[in-house]
Amino acid sequence: MALDYGVRRTSRHARTGLVVGVGVLLVIAIAASVVFNVQRGQAIAEARDWAITGPPCPTTTAAAYAANLQHAPVSFEFSGVTWAREFGHSSCAALVNGGGKGFGTFPECQFTSPDQVHVATPKGDFYFYVRGRPATVAVHDGLPSCVLAAKFGQLGGDS
Repeated sequence: MALDYGVRRTSRHARTGLVVGVGVLLVIAIAASVVFNVQRGQAIAEARDWAITGPPCPTTTAAAYAANLQHAPVSFEFSGVTWAREFGHSSCAALVNGGGKGFGTFPECQFTSPDQVHVATPKGDFYFYVRGRPATVAVHDGLPSCVLAAKFGQLGGDS
């Protein structure tokens, strides 16, 4: 009888389990990488589609907004922001920061012919008087920016 003095040999079952475990982890890592890259590509494409440029929208005051209302505004909640428009339709998306390459999202809404737009965020109420022209409003860190342009109907999510 040979004495091993506490030295143990690795069993064949333990080595097989280790190889299988490493293989499973490798497959999971590859699958996660593929999913991440597909989702990132989609986020970049969506951000590119929603990158709308144009002249800045004229701003107005709460009193002027109320005085210029011709109809009751249509309001809705999207991504923690309250949006209101007097006329037309809207289309909104939660876009990934950094052109689709960053972390977190921000809301952006397009309007066909709103006349006036009211945006309420935790940082305050903001009013834009666009006089029936198409407009796009993005909200970054609670502060909206508005441009007199839209790709309404070319992108999904119309309401």
